[in-house]
Amino acid sequence: MSGSSRRAAALLLVTASALTIGVAPASAAPTFTPGSPGVGDRLLPGLGNGGYDAEEYTVDFRFEPGVSTMAGRTAMTAKATQNLSRFNLDFAGGVVHQVRVDGRRAKFRTEGEELVITPARPLRAGRNFAVEVEYTADRAAKVPSPVDETAGWSNLTDGGFALWSQPDRAHLFFPVNDHPSDKARFTYRVDAPEGWTVVANGIRTAERTAGGRTVVTHRTRHPITSQVAQLAVGKFDLVTGTGPHGLPLRSAVTAGQVEQVRPALDRISGHLAWLEQRIGRPFPLEAYGVLGLDGNRPTQTDALETATLSTFLTRSLTELKHTEPVMVHEAAHQWFGNSISFRSYDDVWLSEGFATYFGQLWEEEHGGTSVPDSLRRIYGADQEARTALGSIVVSNEPKGIFGLARAGGALVVYALRQAAGEQTFQRILRAFLDRHRDATANTADFERVVAEVAGPEVAGVLREWLHSPTTPPMPGHPDWKPGN
Repeated sequence: MSGSSRRAAALLLVTASALTIGVAPASAAPTFTPGSPGVGDRLLPGLGNGGYDAEEYTVDFRFEPGVSTMAGRTAMTAKATQNLSRFNLDFAGGVVHQVRVDGRRAKFRTEGEELVITPARPLRAGRNFAVEVEYTADRAAKVPSPVDETAGWSNLTDGGFALWSQPDRAHLFFPVNDHPSDKARFTYRVDAPEGWTVVANGIRTAERTAGGRTVVTHRTRHPITSQVAQLAVGKFDLVTGTGPHGLPLRSAVTAGQVEQVRPALDRISGHLAWLEQRIGRPFPLEAYGVLGLDGNRPTQTDALETATLSTFLTRSLTELKHTEPVMVHEAAHQWFGNSISFRSYDDVWLSEGFATYFGQLWEEEHGGTSVPDSLRRIYGADQEARTALGSIVVSNEPKGIFGLARAGGALVVYALRQAAGEQTFQRILRAFLDRHRDATANTADFERVVAEVAGPEVAGVLREWLHSPTTPPMPGHPDWKPGN
């Protein structure tokens, strides 16, 4: 055998040996794909975005009186849940000027209510990343909502503003993953002229004045959903106090109107103490209070459960006889809706049903209409509602979801209370709150807790009330008939 032949044979032998002992070839390059432009919510499929979980937002605005535009900057930290070639944020409230991902300029474009971002380098699954968006927000921006066309910016009579984010308008204010399934902590920094007051979710953590302007920072300690975000700048008077277990209370009302709403403000601590007793768990967030606004009525309601700072029109706070059950309703949302958030819009009843029930229970215990009397009227109309809108968790169209969730959800909660008894009912609430605090939950999560705590018979009652196309019998009230 020639020398060249021997070398060739040796090379073949080495190659064969390597294959025999399993030397692995170089691994294939990872595949990167775009995140979805929606989370796939059955009722609002375009809302939110896929491919990442948001962890924290920092929202900066520079407020100037007399103009509707504000210089804005939003930073998001998030974790990629897939190998991302690009991803989206929801945004429809202004003009985007620049985007950076991990400090590098990124390509971007806007498509309807989507901000589409292509980072300079693709993002691997499991890694954290940071996004910075510089933009001009416009408080005149209005984009119709399929649920509530009146939600959005509230421009106040004093020239300031506030937010009415629910259900899907937070992305009018800042770029965000605008779906309740993706909770995050929020930091707000607002630069405003002296004499203007800034309030927001969470607790004020810093305030600095220089050159005739003040920069105020608020931060939430607990993750919240974008639909209960609140940031307001106006001529407000601040009222502070202490609630149960030393809880900081702080409210903001239109300047000069504190005494008019003082009776309402004085009731807040008592509302929280009452709710703690009925729910069986202490207040779940870092602070609480109310925000009283003078301005246009931008939504279909006079009140909203914005986290740690429920929002009301000031005039409604002066009508205590009618508003106090609503104040309890919004406070109950801090447990049901804000601490535990519904995961999809099919699960809104988990927020609205409990808040409505506890508002009715407070009214009953304070000389108002009894819960059975309130709910019997709703029961009589329930079949008509199910026929028109669907069962509690299968609404036929977005516009009916909150009304169905309030009325039908309260019936579900009351039916569960009747079937389980008060002690077991409270055990269910405590188990549910402990398991899902600071997180999200869906209807199946709640059904599992009921089955574990109360057993199959009570779970069966709940299942029928949630999913049946026809109105079930109300436990303990054989005389209640649908349509009566």
